[in-house]
Amino acid sequence: MSGKQRPVLVSARALGTEGCNDMLVHPRFEAAILEIREIGSRFTEHRNSLAAGGLAYFVALAVAPAAIVIGALTGLLVGPGQVRAALNSLAAQAPIEASALKPVTDSLVAATEHSSVGGVTATSIVGGLVAIYAASKVVYGVRLALDGVFETKAKRRGLIGRVIATLITLIGMVLVVSAFVALTVLPRILYWLGWTEVRVFSGIGVIDWAVCALLIWLATRWVMQHAPNNPRPIPWRALGPIVTTIWLLLVSAGLGVYANLSTTLGSAIAVFGGVVVFLLWFYVGFMGLLVGAEIEAQSQRKSDFAN
Repeated sequence: MSGKQRPVLVSARALGTEGCNDMLVHPRFEAAILEIREIGSRFTEHRNSLAAGGLAYFVALAVAPAAIVIGALTGLLVGPGQVRAALNSLAAQAPIEASALKPVTDSLVAATEHSSVGGVTATSIVGGLVAIYAASKVVYGVRLALDGVFETKAKRRGLIGRVIATLITLIGMVLVVSAFVALTVLPRILYWLGWTEVRVFSGIGVIDWAVCALLIWLATRWVMQHAPNNPRPIPWRALGPIVTTIWLLLVSAGLGVYANLSTTLGSAIAVFGGVVVFLLWFYVGFMGLLVGAEIEAQSQRKSDFAN
């Protein structure tokens, strides 16, 4: 920890010491409790819950217009029926994962499929501008939130930071369109080359979830390393990205099951649409990202204090 110890932390340590003397708590257990208290205190101090809500809002704001643009661009290259068939094929290969994520993906797929019928229109252009604005806000907000978590001075608050966020957004939209096209075109090309059985998922739940966990872990570690103005590297065995990865996997599976079984959330989805699931998933997901970042920031402070 840094030298900026707050009185609350000092009193917490004193209370923890007294509890250890009275109840004979194991020192490692006591240290873990103090670490959790410190991380929770800093999480509240940095207003990460509020930041996660704002980021989730801008993601929800960007989803619908982005789906219109992606659907229009995809419709110029492949038909909507081909996109739906490719996604159904993926769902058949991994039914457990598809069932868990079904409430989240259905609304985005439906918007993409319907918008692709009209091609690129004025609505698509306006939607693209709204999507770029909202998504760039998400990128910009994530970088500022992580700067606050790692307590580093942000150097990208001005025009350059917003331009970088916009470029990242455009690259992301291009990648999504490319993925849609690849899902429909690549199987045909491979079929012509003689590969009749092409699978994206293995069909074995443990293996598929392990691969998803690996990809999420790599992405989370990359975000924690490059999003904030933090020159320090994130170790490969860092606990923060691991906690975020487990958090996101549990949220993805748990929210899908809960949405399918809960009558309350099901009624909300029927009234307000899939945006309810989007908001809830992204809010809890951003919470997990910021919790993992707080854990990694705490580890860096401990390393600085030890040195």
